[in-house]
Amino acid sequence: MISSLRGQRARIRAISFQSSARSIFARIQKALSKKRILEIYLNVIEWGDGIYGVEAASRDVFGKSAATLDAAEGALLAAMIPSPIRLQPCKRPKSVRTRQERILRWMRRADRL
Repeated sequence: MISSLRGQRARIRAISFQSSARSIFARIQKALSKKRILEIYLNVIEWGDGIYGVEAASRDVFGKSAATLDAAEGALLAAMIPSPIRLQPCKRPKSVRTRQERILRWMRRADRL
């Protein structure tokens, strides 16, 4: 009985958290454009050990400013986004290259290249 009550409380907390998260996300979407949300995200995620923001990641990976990246370099950084610490080019080159190639194909299909 006690364990089932604990389980119910845990489910209620999870549902409450999900509801709160949806509410917060809905407010953010109303206040900011998708482009601005992405810009903020790119500049706060940790790209490596103590490397925060896409500019710092660009300088770390390529030794140059993000503003000067070509499409392939930008696609490589984009390939890291789902898990920037795990998907570092020096640690998982094959995984990152596969993702980079997929992103470049999407860009070609969308006539962005």
